Amino acid sequence: MVTLQTLLIGFIALIALALVGRLFNGTAGMALAIKIFFPVWFIYCAYHMSIGMGHGYSFMSELPFLLINFGIPAAVAFFTLRKLG
Repeated sequence: MVTLQTLLIGFIALIALALVGRLFNGTAGMALAIKIFFPVWFIYCAYHMSIGMGHGYSFMSELPFLLINFGIPAAVAFFTLRKLG
């Protein structure tokens, strides 16, 4: 359930950043906002992983969740960015 919540947060953050970027500078702003999304989202996912490790889970048991939580929204962002040009 937590993974689904994290994915939802990722998609909401991506949409919000893209809309704000588009509002301020059109398509170029949207592309910049999506580029900003990648490091911000990775930092959030790494922090989320550290919370799990603080609860006693090992790095290796948390790693697949990091890859899922970061990878799926990042892939959507990547393909959106490619579509923008």
